[in-house]
Formats: sequence, C-alpha cells, structure tokens
Amino acid sequence: MKIVLFGPPGVGKGTQAKLLEKEFNIPHISTGQIFRDHIENKTELGLQIVDIMNSGNFVSDELTCKIVDTNISKSINYILDGFPRTEYQGEWFKERYNANHYFLLDATTQTCRDRIKKRGKIENRPEDLDDKVIEERFNIYRNTTLPCIYNFKDIIHIIKCEYPIKDVYKNIKEYINV
Repeated sequence: MKIVLFGPPGVGKGTQAKLLEKEFNIPHISTGQIFRDHIENKTELGLQIVDIMNSGNFVSDELTCKIVDTNISKSINYILDGFPRTEYQGEWFKERYNANHYFLLDATTQTCRDRIKKRGKIENRPEDLDDKVIEERFNIYRNTTLPCIYNFKDIIHIIKCEYPIKDVYKNIKEYINV
C-alpha cells in the first residue's frame, strides 16, 4: 500500500502517518523528520539545510526528491508525509511513482497554528514557537503546496481534521478499507 498525506503545517500529517505505520506495518517517510535528523546529527546535509529549515523555508526540490527517492526505492509500501510540496516535486513523483491513496488533511489555520505551538513546547522545537516562522510556513503552503495538491484533485480524498485524532484516523481508514 502506498499512501500520500498532504496538508498544511500542523494539521496532523505526522500523527496520522505514525498510526498508519503502526497498524499496517508500512514505512513512514517524512522529509521533514529526515531533515531534522540530519540537523540534529550535524551531518554535512544537516549543516547545509539548518538555516533553511529554521527560517520556515523548504529545502530545494532536487535535494528533497533525492532524499525521497533514496527512501522509496527501498520500500514496496510507504506513507509519504508532506511530500510532494511543490509542483516540481508533484510532477517528479507522478513520473516515477504512484500511490494507492492520496489524502488532503484539512483544518483551520488557527487549529494548525495552535498544534504547531503545542508541538514546539512538547518537542522543544524553537522554530515551532516563532510566529514569523509559522507564518512563513503558511505563506509557502498557500503559494507553493496548494498548486501542487491541485494537480492531484481528481484522486485525492479530503479528510477534515478538526476532530479527535482517533476520529480522523477512522475516516482515513474508511477509504483504505474500501
């Protein structure tokens, strides 16, 4: 099974991906987490991207696609969390891969902001507590990711995420179990 999760920052893509990963034993591929791990471990890649990530911007399309390709090529099944995020990445993905399920997780901007700040406190992520960084993420999402998502409009399922985590998960599973 191949699943792609789209959605604004803080909507719960990572949370839902982890639940799917656990239940279906499918690798969860999160470019954001991969990049954060590189930063934390001070790898060469991490040193290259730390300022980009801390400002709320995206790592280059080419580098992001390379990271995804490296991880997907090892997996028959996968859950992509937050990829593709740009039109370039969307076209790149369509040319090379496919998924069984595409989901757009949707919640109000205020709900997402609140979740980001809560995550920032819990996980000690200073960039998640910076209003300027958070606003930049939403600007990028509106201007860059939404056009990418539009290219999947005929095959995407919209899941409202204003509900408790278990209810959102139940709604996602209804599509998977069809």
